Amino acid sequence: METIEKINVSVLKNDIKKLVEEQKFLKNQRKTEHLVGERKIDFRLAAYKHMANREKLRLMYAAYGLMRGKKFSQTENHFPEENHPLIKYIDQISKIIETYNKIEK
Repeated sequence: METIEKINVSVLKNDIKKLVEEQKFLKNQRKTEHLVGERKIDFRLAAYKHMANREKLRLMYAAYGLMRGKKFSQTENHFPEENHPLIKYIDQISKIIETYNKIEK
């Protein structure tokens, strides 16, 4: 059972890495042409995707922490556990965990 959980965590970890790489690309695409060089996508679209990915990454990091047995306050230590802002996203985080549990079973 533990090997299945570790595989799920590694799949989630790889997906997080892919999104982080995309975030780096999108961050550069939001800047002016003088800083980036050639623009591959429109800066407005890059800004929108960057914002959407930022929220998705936050929830994925929280799911990753829960799958590893950590609390929200250990994942994002800016807030105490009893009134942590991630509590209102618990349904979305549960769906992410459920999705990655279905991958390997």
